[in-house]
Amino acid sequence: MARDLKLSIIILAGLLSAAGCSNNKVAGKPAAAPKAPPRITQFYPSPEAIAPGETVLLCYGVENADQVQMAPPVDNVKPVLSRCVPAKPKQTTTYTLTATGAGGTLAATVTVTVSGRVKTGREGEQPKPSSLSFFADHKIVKPGQPVTLCYQAGEASKVEITPRTGGVPLPANGCITERPANTTKFLLSAEFAGGRRETQQVEVRVE
Repeated sequence: MARDLKLSIIILAGLLSAAGCSNNKVAGKPAAAPKAPPRITQFYPSPEAIAPGETVLLCYGVENADQVQMAPPVDNVKPVLSRCVPAKPKQTTTYTLTATGAGGTLAATVTVTVSGRVKTGREGEQPKPSSLSFFADHKIVKPGQPVTLCYQAGEASKVEITPRTGGVPLPANGCITERPANTTKFLLSAEFAGGRRETQQVEVRVE
Protein backbone atom coordinates (compact mmCIF):
# COMPACT_ATOMS: atom_id res chain seq x y z
CA MET A 1 0.00 0.00 0.00
CA ALA A 2 2.76 2.44 1.02
CA ARG A 3 4.71 1.53 -2.10
CA ASP A 4 1.66 2.26 -4.33
CA LEU A 5 1.12 5.64 -2.58
CA LYS A 6 4.78 6.61 -3.09
CA LEU A 7 4.55 5.66 -6.75
CA SER A 8 1.40 7.78 -7.18
CA ILE A 9 3.12 10.82 -5.62
CA ILE A 10 6.07 10.45 -8.01
CA ILE A 11 3.75 10.20 -11.03
CA LEU A 12 1.74 13.27 -9.88
CA ALA A 13 4.93 15.32 -9.40
CA GLY A 14 6.00 14.45 -12.93
CA LEU A 15 2.65 15.53 -14.36
CA LEU A 16 2.76 18.86 -12.48
CA SER A 17 6.30 19.51 -13.72
CA ALA A 18 5.29 18.78 -17.32
CA ALA A 19 2.35 21.18 -16.98
CA GLY A 20 4.69 23.96 -15.86
CA CYS A 21 3.93 23.78 -12.14
CA SER A 22 6.62 23.55 -9.50
CA ASN A 23 6.62 24.46 -5.82
CA ASN A 24 3.02 25.67 -6.06
CA LYS A 25 4.02 28.30 -8.69
CA VAL A 26 2.84 28.46 -12.29
CA ALA A 27 5.71 28.90 -14.72
CA GLY A 28 5.20 32.04 -16.79
CA LYS A 29 6.95 33.71 -19.73
CA PRO A 30 10.56 34.80 -19.28
CA ALA A 31 10.92 38.30 -17.83
CA ALA A 32 11.08 40.96 -20.53
CA ALA A 33 14.49 42.53 -21.11
CA PRO A 34 14.79 46.08 -19.72
CA LYS A 35 14.14 48.83 -22.24
CA ALA A 36 17.14 50.79 -23.49
CA PRO A 37 17.24 54.35 -22.13
CA PRO A 38 16.76 57.29 -24.54
CA ARG A 39 19.91 58.65 -26.15
CA ILE A 40 20.48 62.13 -27.57
CA THR A 41 23.05 61.64 -30.31
CA GLN A 42 23.37 65.31 -31.26
CA PHE A 43 21.94 68.70 -30.34
CA TYR A 44 23.44 71.94 -31.61
CA PRO A 45 22.41 75.29 -33.13
CA SER A 46 23.48 76.53 -36.55
CA PRO A 47 24.74 79.17 -36.30
CA GLU A 48 25.44 79.60 -32.58
CA ALA A 49 24.96 83.39 -32.74
CA ILE A 50 22.46 85.44 -34.75
CA ALA A 51 21.28 89.03 -35.04
CA PRO A 52 17.77 90.06 -33.87
CA GLY A 53 15.13 88.88 -36.34
CA GLU A 54 17.29 86.15 -37.89
CA THR A 55 16.51 82.43 -37.90
CA VAL A 56 18.59 79.69 -36.27
CA LEU A 57 18.40 75.98 -37.04
CA LEU A 58 18.25 73.68 -34.01
CA CYS A 59 19.62 70.29 -35.08
CA TYR A 60 19.15 67.14 -33.03
CA GLY A 61 19.00 63.36 -33.15
CA VAL A 62 17.57 60.84 -30.66
CA GLU A 63 17.42 57.08 -30.23
CA ASN A 64 15.11 54.85 -28.13
CA ALA A 65 12.65 57.72 -27.64
CA ASP A 66 8.88 57.73 -28.13
CA GLN A 67 8.44 61.45 -27.51
CA VAL A 68 10.63 64.53 -27.93
CA GLN A 69 9.95 68.05 -26.71
CA MET A 70 11.83 71.31 -26.90
CA ALA A 71 11.51 74.22 -24.51
CA PRO A 72 10.88 77.03 -25.27
CA PRO A 73 8.44 75.29 -27.65
CA VAL A 74 9.54 74.78 -31.28
CA ASP A 75 7.29 73.38 -34.03
CA ASN A 76 7.80 70.05 -35.83
CA VAL A 77 9.93 68.40 -33.15
CA LYS A 78 9.72 64.60 -33.59
CA PRO A 79 11.66 61.54 -32.32
CA VAL A 80 13.96 60.98 -35.32
CA LEU A 81 17.63 60.11 -35.87
CA SER A 82 18.48 63.43 -37.51
CA ARG A 83 16.46 66.60 -37.95
CA CYS A 84 16.79 70.39 -37.92
CA VAL A 85 13.98 72.78 -37.02
CA PRO A 86 13.97 76.58 -37.41
CA ALA A 87 13.53 78.99 -34.51
CA LYS A 88 13.62 82.76 -34.25
CA PRO A 89 14.50 83.77 -30.66
CA LYS A 90 14.12 87.46 -29.82
CA GLN A 91 16.90 87.34 -27.25
CA THR A 92 19.69 85.02 -26.11
CA THR A 93 17.88 81.76 -25.35
CA THR A 94 18.76 78.38 -23.86
CA TYR A 95 16.81 75.54 -25.48
CA THR A 96 16.21 72.25 -23.66
CA LEU A 97 15.63 69.04 -25.63
CA THR A 98 13.89 66.28 -23.65
CA ALA A 99 13.66 62.71 -24.98
CA THR A 100 11.26 60.29 -23.29
CA GLY A 101 10.93 56.55 -23.85
CA ALA A 102 10.14 53.29 -22.09
CA GLY A 103 13.67 53.30 -20.67
CA GLY A 104 13.45 56.73 -19.03
CA THR A 105 13.98 60.41 -19.79
CA LEU A 106 17.04 62.36 -20.91
CA ALA A 107 17.58 66.09 -21.49
CA ALA A 108 20.23 68.29 -23.13
CA THR A 109 20.58 72.06 -23.56
CA VAL A 110 22.11 74.50 -26.06
CA THR A 111 22.28 78.29 -26.02
CA VAL A 112 21.69 80.59 -28.98
CA THR A 113 23.20 84.05 -28.62
CA VAL A 114 21.16 86.93 -30.06
CA SER A 115 23.24 90.04 -30.54
CA GLY A 116 23.41 93.05 -32.84
CA ARG A 117 27.15 92.47 -33.27
CA VAL A 118 27.57 89.04 -34.76
CA LYS A 119 30.44 89.97 -37.07
CA THR A 120 33.33 92.33 -36.49
CA GLY A 121 33.30 95.35 -38.79
CA ARG A 122 35.66 98.25 -39.34
CA GLU A 123 35.92 100.88 -36.65
CA GLY A 124 32.92 103.21 -36.66
CA GLU A 125 30.94 100.87 -38.92
CA GLN A 126 27.91 98.85 -37.81
CA PRO A 127 28.77 95.16 -38.38
CA LYS A 128 26.49 93.30 -40.74
CA PRO A 129 25.21 89.94 -39.46
CA SER A 130 25.82 86.83 -41.54
CA SER A 131 23.07 85.80 -43.94
CA LEU A 132 24.28 82.19 -44.07
CA SER A 133 23.44 79.05 -42.14
CA PHE A 134 25.37 75.85 -42.91
CA PHE A 135 25.38 72.55 -41.04
CA ALA A 136 25.91 68.79 -41.37
CA ASP A 137 23.49 66.24 -39.95
CA HIS A 138 26.49 64.23 -38.70
CA LYS A 139 29.85 65.74 -37.75
CA ILE A 140 31.58 62.35 -37.46
CA VAL A 141 31.03 59.54 -40.01
CA LYS A 142 32.68 56.37 -41.24
CA PRO A 143 34.45 56.32 -44.64
CA GLY A 144 31.85 56.42 -47.41
CA GLN A 145 28.94 57.00 -45.02
CA PRO A 146 26.45 59.59 -46.34
CA VAL A 147 26.30 62.99 -44.69
CA THR A 148 23.62 65.57 -45.45
CA LEU A 149 24.74 69.19 -45.73
CA CYS A 150 21.92 71.73 -45.41
CA TYR A 151 22.19 75.48 -45.83
CA GLN A 152 20.24 78.72 -45.99
CA ALA A 153 21.61 81.63 -48.00
CA GLY A 154 18.63 83.98 -47.96
CA GLU A 155 18.50 86.14 -51.09
CA ALA A 156 21.79 84.94 -52.55
CA SER A 157 22.02 85.04 -56.35
CA LYS A 158 24.61 82.25 -56.52
CA VAL A 159 25.53 79.46 -54.10
CA GLU A 160 28.43 76.99 -54.23
CA ILE A 161 29.56 74.21 -51.91
CA THR A 162 33.07 72.80 -52.33
CA PRO A 163 34.04 70.07 -52.57
CA ARG A 164 30.90 68.35 -53.86
CA THR A 165 29.90 65.79 -56.47
CA GLY A 166 27.79 66.84 -59.42
CA GLY A 167 27.66 70.16 -61.20
CA VAL A 168 23.98 71.04 -60.93
CA PRO A 169 23.50 74.70 -59.86
CA LEU A 170 22.37 75.02 -56.24
CA PRO A 171 19.31 76.98 -55.08
CA ALA A 172 19.65 79.64 -52.36
CA ASN A 173 18.35 77.21 -49.74
CA GLY A 174 18.55 73.43 -49.74
CA CYS A 175 20.45 70.25 -48.85
CA ILE A 176 22.95 67.99 -50.60
CA THR A 177 24.32 64.54 -49.70
CA GLU A 178 28.01 63.67 -49.86
CA ARG A 179 30.04 60.58 -48.97
CA PRO A 180 33.47 61.81 -47.83
CA ALA A 181 36.28 59.26 -47.78
CA ASN A 182 38.45 61.44 -45.53
CA THR A 183 37.95 64.24 -43.05
CA THR A 184 36.68 67.12 -45.17
CA LYS A 185 36.07 70.84 -44.70
CA PHE A 186 33.07 71.83 -46.80
CA LEU A 187 32.91 75.49 -47.80
CA LEU A 188 29.65 77.30 -48.54
CA SER A 189 30.07 80.42 -50.71
CA ALA A 190 27.22 82.80 -51.53
CA GLU A 191 27.08 85.88 -53.73
CA PHE A 192 24.56 88.66 -53.11
CA ALA A 193 23.43 91.81 -54.89
CA GLY A 194 26.08 94.52 -55.07
CA GLY A 195 28.89 91.98 -55.25
CA ARG A 196 28.78 91.07 -51.56
CA ARG A 197 30.17 87.60 -50.88
CA GLU A 198 29.91 85.49 -47.73
CA THR A 199 31.34 82.11 -46.78
CA GLN A 200 30.81 79.55 -44.04
CA GLN A 201 32.61 76.28 -43.36
CA VAL A 202 31.63 72.92 -41.85
CA GLU A 203 34.09 70.13 -41.03
CA VAL A 204 33.01 66.48 -41.22
CA ARG A 205 35.42 64.09 -39.53
CA VAL A 206 35.85 60.61 -40.99
CA GLU A 207 36.97 57.99 -38.50
